Amino acid sequence: MRDDFSSSAWADNHSRVSDALHAAIHKVSRVIGDGLARQNAYEFEAPWRSRASATKAGAPRKTA
Repeated sequence: MRDDFSSSAWADNHSRVSDALHAAIHKVSRVIGDGLARQNAYEFEAPWRSRASATKAGAPRKTA
C-alpha cells in the first residue's frame, strides 16, 4: 500500500483523479460562493437595515 503512487495504475490514471478532484473542489467552492452571495443579499435587503435608521458604531443612542 505504501508504494501505490509508484505503481503503473497511478501513472495511467493520475490525470483523471486530478481532474475529478478539481471538479469536485470547483463545485463545492461555487456552491459556497453562491450561498454567501445570497446571504449577503438577504442581509442588505432587510427592511430594518435601512441607511436612514442606522447609527454609527459606538455612538450613544438618543433616548427620549
